Amino acid sequence: MPVRAQGARHSPNGLRHDGDRNELQAVQQAKDLTTDPAIIEPARALVSALAAMLKPLHKAIDSLDQQIEQAMDQHSDAAIFRSFPGAGPALAPRLLVAFGTHRQRFTSAAEVSQFYGLAPVVEQSGNSKTVRMRYRCPKFGHQSFPENAACALHQEPWAQSYYEQQKARHADKHHLACRALAFKLIRIYFACWRDRQTYDPAKYLRALQKNGSPLLAKLQASTTCVCE
Repeated sequence: MPVRAQGARHSPNGLRHDGDRNELQAVQQAKDLTTDPAIIEPARALVSALAAMLKPLHKAIDSLDQQIEQAMDQHSDAAIFRSFPGAGPALAPRLLVAFGTHRQRFTSAAEVSQFYGLAPVVEQSGNSKTVRMRYRCPKFGHQSFPENAACALHQEPWAQSYYEQQKARHADKHHLACRALAFKLIRIYFACWRDRQTYDPAKYLRALQKNGSPLLAKLQASTTCVCE
């Protein structure tokens, strides 16, 4: 088989966009880079070997997923973390691991944010004060909270409103907006974890109303626009 000059990108759910079909058509019309068997045959053998490795890898991943699900089912805090917005089968166990079981591990939501590098760390000695980001942090937890925020904004209207607010503030940058939302979610998650209570969106909305949060006004405005 000749080596083509272009390749197609496939989305995880198959071909969903016209761009994908256009790329496939471009591949079919592409010119061969080479027809030299000395190049093509070793490449074919390499691809076949790599493809053969995927089957046991997928089997191992499925086994790990089942073990994680079983461990999650048996955990006393499973219901708490599964109640969090955007925390599905993949993210709920990751968030649970990030917080842990022992409540004395963190004394505040700020400690959680700082430990995972999502909030500045303040160092003060005498009259000297330094504010810096924590670069040396558990990377898996550092990734889990923003990833959860990106999922939560599709499930919680208030999270969507806050995300849009932060995105406008940060020059339309998605990752910075998700990071800001993650920082806010950690405060909610910490309270649920500390008090051993599941997440209640109605309770959070009442807290916004009690504190006169501008986020509630923005949420009500967006809801009114949708209704109109």
